[in-house]
Amino acid sequence: MRIPRNTTIPVTRTERFHTVYPGQTAVSIEIYQGEHERVKYNHSLREFLLEGIPAIHQQGAIVNLGSIAGQTGLGSSLPYAVSKAAVHGLTKSLARALAPNIRVNCVVPGAVKIIKTIHLCERTA
Repeated sequence: MRIPRNTTIPVTRTERFHTVYPGQTAVSIEIYQGEHERVKYNHSLREFLLEGIPAIHQQGAIVNLGSIAGQTGLGSSLPYAVSKAAVHGLTKSLARALAPNIRVNCVVPGAVKIIKTIHLCERTA
């Protein structure tokens, strides 16, 4: 949350945030002074721990869409393969962090028969 320059102090602002993990009951709040978009270039004023947040025990599922190119690095452009590899890594990290309340999976579809890959499909038939 940003408070504009020359705002009369004290000031009250309200913004709704959500906890990251199911069952989380505390969050660390950091307050900075400055106008730079990157936090590291602003002056740290204070850090405190907000405790006693009511725990919400949610259950659910996250499904990411991956690609075989993310595992092999073949058959596609480099940026595409790298981004799909990142999706696979993100899926694993989220699965570890959110288990057992939230299930995280990555769907990796097989080859799709389109004009670009039709010659590959015909060779394997």
